[in-house]
Amino acid sequence: MKKLVTFLVLSLLANTLVAQTKKESIGITTGFNVSNISKYSNNGTSTTFNGTRALFGYETAVSFRYRFSNRFSIKTELSYIEKGWKGQRFIGSVGFCGSPGPSQSMLDAYKNSYTYVFDNRFRYVTVPFILEYSIFKKNIFLQLGGFRSKIVKSDQTNAANPLLESYTSPEYWLSPVNVKSLDWGANLGIESRINLSKYTQMTFSTRFSQGFSTVIEGISYPTTNKEMAKGNQTLSFNIGLFYLN
Repeated sequence: MKKLVTFLVLSLLANTLVAQTKKESIGITTGFNVSNISKYSNNGTSTTFNGTRALFGYETAVSFRYRFSNRFSIKTELSYIEKGWKGQRFIGSVGFCGSPGPSQSMLDAYKNSYTYVFDNRFRYVTVPFILEYSIFKKNIFLQLGGFRSKIVKSDQTNAANPLLESYTSPEYWLSPVNVKSLDWGANLGIESRINLSKYTQMTFSTRFSQGFSTVIEGISYPTTNKEMAKGNQTLSFNIGLFYLN
């Protein structure tokens, strides 16, 4: 038993030493995120986290890392990320935001629909550039960097009342030209690494991303309300598998 324990400890140390000599690594990561918008305004009235709720999304990425030393490395990724926010809109009993709206009987049947929730989902292709520095222990890294991303798909759906779906299509609320396709921002995260063998490594990471760009801006029709949403905020949780070259 003692020999077995000694063998396992020595094997783990050997894998760690070999992994530390590897300068390049490539891997894949996947996970989920929670996102919201920093600032939203409607018809000139600005709100911060008022009238919006967090939205759950998913993400996956191909990552490349180059290690300069046991403590310092850089990483870049090609990521596909879904993020956005849940919004709220008021339904009046006479009309629906200035247009002929649902009947009173429909509103009475769905009392919670006076303020209902709709999902704004945006799928981004994102390229971050991240500096990594080991803290506390050599397998725990602090991450700091920035990102540039582009929207490849956007959806708005009513998550509360299917009967009102026809009133909440993206074409009804926001013209496609009002969706800003490019975003940029900053990242802050922490990552833990576990060496599985001489050539494989598992990672567990948490990252906060703050976007600085406007996501939507323009006139919400059929009304003349001016709408603006700016600054996507995302908290991500990912697991990854890397090959050490």
